[in-house]
Amino acid sequence: GIATAILSNMVPEVLRYMRQEFAWLGDFAQLTFSCELGIVKPDPQIYHYTCEKLRIAPADALFLDDKPENVRGAEAAGLAALRFTGIPQLRADLAARGWLQNLPQPGADEVSRSAGGTSPGA
Repeated sequence: GIATAILSNMVPEVLRYMRQEFAWLGDFAQLTFSCELGIVKPDPQIYHYTCEKLRIAPADALFLDDKPENVRGAEAAGLAALRFTGIPQLRADLAARGWLQNLPQPGADEVSRSAGGTSPGA
């Protein structure tokens, strides 16, 4: 299967609210929040930490983020990374790399929830 994670630069107040209100957080294999680690994207340590928790090598991970600096940080840490700007762009990027056939075909809701990262090789 595919292990999914959220890797987010988050402040404690927002995280407390999210944990109370968003039951779907439990759908992810790993939740990595910067405020709990004291490390923020694009520091390579936060990507490595998340991969370790998922029990995957960085080279087997695919990271999605809307911020170019975080995409570059993930790439520098050894992950494949794509900038997320929308579902059509994501599908095109995945297809261009030959990864689309290996992944579930998400709808808009699922893609926005999985933008924190996913592993095509897990």
